[in-house]
This record gives sequence, structure tokens and C-alpha cells, in this order.
Amino acid sequence: MQANSNEGKVALVTGSTYGIGLAIAKRLVSDGFQVVTNGRTIPKQIVGSHHIRADLTILEEIKELVSELRDKFGKIDVLVCNVGSGRQIDQTSPEARWQHYLCINLFSPVLLIEALMTDALLKKSKIIGISSIASSTITSAPIEYSSAKAALNSYFKNMAFQYASAGNNFNLIALGNVLFPGSTWEEKLKSDKNTVNAFLETKVPAKRFATLDEIADVASFMASTKCDFMTGSTITVDGGQSL
Repeated sequence: MQANSNEGKVALVTGSTYGIGLAIAKRLVSDGFQVVTNGRTIPKQIVGSHHIRADLTILEEIKELVSELRDKFGKIDVLVCNVGSGRQIDQTSPEARWQHYLCINLFSPVLLIEALMTDALLKKSKIIGISSIASSTITSAPIEYSSAKAALNSYFKNMAFQYASAGNNFNLIALGNVLFPGSTWEEKLKSDKNTVNAFLETKVPAKRFATLDEIADVASFMASTKCDFMTGSTITVDGGQSL
């Protein structure tokens, strides 16, 4: 727990009403941050000090979220860009598929960061992006999703270089397969457990899924003062799948 060093610091975790984002939000609360959660809905129970309902695939709602952050907090010390999805969709036209995956996985974090930078809310801040091993390794994920995450990786590295002297840190967590309630892997386990187990046995050296706590551990480290000299880096959490 880092309550003393993080007292008064504000952390925004996007896409944090369930799953990975919620786990990270809970961990940052326990680390002593004043946590702001975000999602397209308002949860029954709010984790942290404040929740802002906003769909970050819609530019006007990004602007409204940033305006509320500016008025209520005046700064964001830690930003976790967790909004993203590689879930298969029904759209069959190339235009619809590319628009969908780029909007969620690239434009939503990039446009949020740009808006926060424009309003000077990111000063000596830690910006953490949630990426995927699909960005650099061949997987069964949709090509459009993998490409969007690869572009996000490039954006973070370039921003790390550009803003290092200003004290802003840009780092990424590249995830493998994470199991949690409501995840695609939970659905796959229910529909075809044998195939999932065979995949873990043959493709993942650790032979299991990552847990939410393991992802939150890495995010907690990246948000801490232990990471002050770390920027432009990616920590891979995949049980050895991308080796």
C-alpha cells in the first residue's frame, strides 16, 4: 500500500465498471489514489471517489468528461486507458469492421489523451495503456483489432519520447489471455471447455489464464513512484505465450 506517497493524487481509469478496469481501479484505491472511474453506464456501486459516465468512442462525450475532470480535480496524475475490445462482431463490411476496432482501441485512448493534454490536465503524469500481445504476435484475434493495438503501441512510444522532458511517462501493458466474469474466455469455457484447455496446454507455457489481480499488480507498479524513470516501455503479461 502506498497511501502516503499517493495522497492527493488523482487517477482516472477508463472502462472501469467491470473486469480489468475495475480491478485496476480497486487496486489504485487501495494504493491511496483518489480514483475516478468511467464507463458507458453508471454502476450500482461506485469504486473510488467519483464516476463519470461517458462513451469514449464519442468525441463530444470525451470533451464533456475532460471538462468535468478539469472542474472537479484540475489534474490527472495517473491515467489508465483501459477502454478496448477484441470481441468478434457481426459486421461483415471491411469499413464497418475497421471503424469499430479502430474507434474503440485506438481513437478512444488517443483522443482522450490529446484532450487532457490540451487542457493541461496531464503534468508529470503517468499514462498507462492497456495493449495486447496481438499487436506484435500472430493470434486468433481479429486483424483489425491487432492492427489498432499495434498503432496504439506506436503512439505511446512516440508520446514517451516527445514528453519525457516534461515528466510525463507513457507505458503499456501487453496482455495475453485474462479470465474474469463476463470475458470472452468465460464464454468460450462454457461453450467448449476442451478446446480452451487444449489451447492453454499447447500455446501458453504457463498453461493458464492471467488473473485480474496479476494485471492490477502491474498497473499499480506503473502508477507508482518506482516507475518515475520508466517511459516508452511495455510490460508483457501473457504466461510466455508470445515468447
